[in-house]
Parts: sequence; C-alpha cells; structure tokens
Amino acid sequence: MDLKNVRRGRISEYAEKFKGATFTRLIPNWITIRCGITRRSGAFPSATQNEINAKDAANLLKNGVYVVSEGANMPTTIDGINQFLGAKILFGPGKAANAGGVATSGLEMAQNSMRISWTREEVDNRLYKS
Repeated sequence: MDLKNVRRGRISEYAEKFKGATFTRLIPNWITIRCGITRRSGAFPSATQNEINAKDAANLLKNGVYVVSEGANMPTTIDGINQFLGAKILFGPGKAANAGGVATSGLEMAQNSMRISWTREEVDNRLYKS
C-alpha cells in the first residue's frame, strides 16, 4: 500500500526489497514462476486481456496454484476460469479484485474529458460517494 499509494513506486521495487518475491514483465508459459502465499502458490495476472487460456490454467493448477487474483480486465479466458472454478481454488475475478482500479480509471477519464485535475483527496471523495 505504501509503495503504490504513498510513494507512487513500481512493483519491481517490492521484489527488490522482499527477496522472496519474483517480478517479471512477461511470463511466456505460466509454469516457470511460482509465488508463495502462506506456503502455497498464487498467480496475479495484471497485464492483458485473455492472457491465461485453458492450457495456461491447467499448467498453473498442475503446479499447485491455490489462488488467482486478476489485476487486469479479463486476463483469463472463460475456459481458464472454468478450470479454476472446477478445481475450487480461490479465484478473484478482475471485476471484484480490481474494482478500485476500474472506478479510478473512470474518474481519470472524466478529468481528462473536462481538462481538469483533481487532488488525491477529491478523487477519494468521489470514489466513496459512488
């Protein structure tokens, strides 16, 4: 929270500070990176739409993934989602896990359209009113 909300830093800085974390810009096959969440593996797709397909979901499950929390808009295909749900792992779809990001993007678009800039406090107030 401090890194992103206060210092406006990069996620890569988190991995530099916490040596158990792994930061990558591109994961080619979703079977090479493992992240520990209380001794279990997790995946946090945060880049592009339809990034995790059925094959990728199967690889994640085969490698012990226990939680998938989407940080982007629809990074998992429906076939991948169905595999996660069928395996009964913890699955946070982007509309729930990333709702704050989506709402904030809407406020950013409003500011851009009106060619104005709100303070951080004004953005927070508008989020809480929604």
